[in-house]
Amino acid sequence: MARVNRMSDNLDTRVSTIKAKPGTESATSDKDQAMKDLDEARSDLRSKLSDAANATADTWEDTKQQISQVWQRIQADYNRLMY
Repeated sequence: MARVNRMSDNLDTRVSTIKAKPGTESATSDKDQAMKDLDEARSDLRSKLSDAANATADTWEDTKQQISQVWQRIQADYNRLMY
């Protein structure tokens, strides 16, 4: 989980930089929606990481899968934001 935490921290830094940059007016609504989706996915990741800290041997595989799914969502939302 330490690796996912480092990746999440790196993403937080990149998102802060993106939020500080002004966008063109036509791209602003698309950027706003992509940022909203990304923020929701990041919040979901924090929740899943908290769940992982409390996971048992019985719930570990499911928790890992959920973290993987939310990370894929984050990557897709980040790509939408950047391109």
